[in-house]
Amino acid sequence: MSKTIIIIGAGLAGLSAALQAAENGCNVKLVSSYYNKFGQESRAASPAFFPSRA
Repeated sequence: MSKTIIIIGAGLAGLSAALQAAENGCNVKLVSSYYNKFGQESRAASPAFFPSRA
């Protein structure tokens, strides 16, 4: 019987943890806010983060 792991947050750390757990045979449930997908990385990619590039 495999373990079920719940990971809160779909940023780089959450996705990395989910991948690691899945590779080790765990069932993974990844939970993230719709408005916060991919954690802080989505903010870093937005033009608002780099005002000089807008």
